[in-house]
Amino acid sequence: MELFLLLIQVPILVIIIKYVRKLNSTTLLVNSYYYILSFKVTAGLFLGVLYFNYYKQGDTIDFYHDLNMLNTIFYTDIKSYIDLIFFREVPSGFKNEIMSFRQQRAYTFIRILSPLYILTGSNYWMLSVYLSLFSFTGLWVLSNTLLKFYKLNPLAVLISFFVFPSVVLWSSGIIKESLIIGMMSIIISILLNKANSISRFSIASVLIIIIFSTLLLIIKFYYFAALVAVLLPYCLIKFYALKFGEEKFKKSYQMIVLLSLIVLSAFIATMSHSLLNLKVLSEVLFVNYSETLRNSEGLNVFIFEGINSTPESFIEHIPRALSYGLFGPFLWHCKKLISFVNGIENTIILVLFITFLLGNFIKGKILKIGIEEVSLCIYIAVLAVFMAFASPNWGTLVRYKIGYLPFFLLLILNNNVAITQLERKFNFLSLEETKL
Repeated sequence: MELFLLLIQVPILVIIIKYVRKLNSTTLLVNSYYYILSFKVTAGLFLGVLYFNYYKQGDTIDFYHDLNMLNTIFYTDIKSYIDLIFFREVPSGFKNEIMSFRQQRAYTFIRILSPLYILTGSNYWMLSVYLSLFSFTGLWVLSNTLLKFYKLNPLAVLISFFVFPSVVLWSSGIIKESLIIGMMSIIISILLNKANSISRFSIASVLIIIIFSTLLLIIKFYYFAALVAVLLPYCLIKFYALKFGEEKFKKSYQMIVLLSLIVLSAFIATMSHSLLNLKVLSEVLFVNYSETLRNSEGLNVFIFEGINSTPESFIEHIPRALSYGLFGPFLWHCKKLISFVNGIENTIILVLFITFLLGNFIKGKILKIGIEEVSLCIYIAVLAVFMAFASPNWGTLVRYKIGYLPFFLLLILNNNVAITQLERKFNFLSLEETKL
C-alpha cells in the first residue's frame, strides 16, 4: 500500500508543478521557473540530510519521529488516530510517545502533515518535496501580485524570494517555516489583490484567509501579530485611496492614517493572544532569551547586558537588536563553517543595504517614500528586533529570519545600483515573452 501511494506521487507532482507555473506571468520568473523550483526542492532535501547527518537532532527529526508514531497508529488503531488528529484527545490507555503533543504549535503542525505523510507512502523525502512546493507556490503567487501592482524590479524579486540561499533553505523541507511562509505569502497576495481593486472577496478567498490566519496565530503568533498590525491598515488605506481617488486622499493624509491605524492594530493584536500583552511578552522574551543562553552554553549567541523581565529593560537594547536581527551574525563572530557561510551572507546583505541607502540618498528617493515602504519597514523592524531578543543564538536566528528576510531583501534590492549593474552586465531582461 505504501509503495503504491509513493509511486502515484510522480503524476500528481507533474500536474501540480505545471499548474503552479501558470500562476505567474512575469517573463524573467517564468523562464527561470524550473531552475528555481528545482533549487527550492533540493534545498528541502538538503535540509533533511543536514539535520540527520550533521546536527543529528532538531525539529525536523522530531517531526519525523512523531509522524511515524501517528502513521503506526493509523494502520493499527484508526479510531485513536482520528481522536489524536482531529480532536487532540489521548485515547484511554494510550501510551503517548508523541514528542510534540504537549506543544500546541508543534502538534498543530504535525496534525496538518500527518494525513499528507500517509498519502505520500510515509516517505520523509516526498513529504519534504510537497512542503517545499507549497512554500514555493505561496512565494510564486505573491511575486506575481507584487509585480502586477507595484513598480518592482523582477530580478530583485527573483533573488529575494527564490535565489538567496538562507531564504530558500529555511523555507523548505519539513520545518514549520515552510508552511508558514507559504500561508503568509498567500494571505498577503489575496489582501493586496483586493486592496488594489474594488472587487469583492470570493468565498474561497475568505475561507483561505480565515484558515491560514488561524493556523498562523497558533503556530507563529508573532508573525500573525506583525502581519495584522501592518498589512490590514495598509490595505484599508490603499483600497479607499483607489476608491475615492488620490486627489481626495493625499499621500500626507495616507501616512498619518497609516501610522494611526498601525498603532491601533498593534493594540488589537496584543489582545488577540495572551502572549502579546506587553508585560507578558517581555517576560516571555526574557525567558526565551535566558533559556537560549543556557542551552547554548554562552556560545554563538548575542548578549544583551542588563535585560530582565520588565519592558523598560529592553528599550535601550533595541538598536543593537535591530542590527543583529537584520545583519547578524556578523562575519567576525563566525568560527564554524556553517556560521561562516551565514556571516558571508549577512555581509552581502549589509553591503547591499549600504549601496541601497547611498544610491537612493543621492537621487533623493529616500525623501519620497510612500506608505508601501513605511509599512514594510515597520513590519521588518518589529520582527527583526523581536527575533533578536527571543532567539539570540546565531543558528536559530538565521532560521527565524525567514518571516521578514525575503521582504527586507526585496526592499534593499529594488532600485539598488548593484542590481542595476548586474542587470546590465548579464542582460537579464532581454528575454522574449514566454507563451504560457
